[in-house]
Amino acid sequence: MSTINGKALVKDGKEVDKVFSNGMQVYGRNLLTGTINDIKSTNVKTSMQGANPNILGVYSRTDSYEQVTASSSVETYYRFMMPNKGSLYGLTPGETYTLSGSASLTTGVLKFRAQYMTAISGWISLGNQIDLGIPISDGSVFTTFSYTFTIPVGADSVFFSLQNYNYTVGSLFRFKHMKSEKGSIATPWTPAPEDYI
Repeated sequence: MSTINGKALVKDGKEVDKVFSNGMQVYGRNLLTGTINDIKSTNVKTSMQGANPNILGVYSRTDSYEQVTASSSVETYYRFMMPNKGSLYGLTPGETYTLSGSASLTTGVLKFRAQYMTAISGWISLGNQIDLGIPISDGSVFTTFSYTFTIPVGADSVFFSLQNYNYTVGSLFRFKHMKSEKGSIATPWTPAPEDYI
């Protein structure tokens, strides 16, 4: 019998990664920590479990969203993990994952960007950088998005991020309800069980 213990979906005493109902996936375990909206501490940042995010821009957090303000004309991004050689952060080569959430931006284009390494390569783009379809606003209009990607077989390092292109210094992007889960279906946001421990 499956139960939800307030933190995770548990079946036969073990946490489960996915739940299906009538052949459709209705739950996926969030692999990102720090996504709870009412976290008051500015020291908590959304990241892959056991990772520190890598941010280029000025980061801030409210009880509703996280924000990156462009501070230079070089790049502005929020990587959910550091791009470290030999670090997969619990992701499995050959497996498919979906990143989803809500975002807003004040100028430019917000894209999903990911790269990976193998034992014998430098950083390789994981497909094209994908426009997430977030319309430009004053920063108060949040639009949901999802993007599905597969970690290549042979990868031994990976990072993925939200990256702002064609922005101006002082512009910003915001995000909330972030979720990374196994599979190709974006299920409704739930926090990682670790956020309650």
